[in-house]
Amino acid sequence: MSATGQDRYVLRQVSPDDWVIMDHVFSSDGAHHLVGCVTEYEGHVEVRWFRQLSLPTRFAAREDALQAFVAATAPALAAV
Repeated sequence: MSATGQDRYVLRQVSPDDWVIMDHVFSSDGAHHLVGCVTEYEGHVEVRWFRQLSLPTRFAAREDALQAFVAATAPALAAV
């Protein structure tokens, strides 16, 4: 499957308080398809990352966790 831009990473709700971050570049049955699990608590969310990442595990909102992941994995721009 080929996915780029905003279509590549998706938050999908799997229970009332749990969401998963998925990477659609990888097959849905592949080990790298799931990026992390986000659990909502009162006033914040906590993330269990399924990849080796140097990212926080606590955020204000699930969208913040997704954006942090996207920013951390974006290709570096070549120096001009």
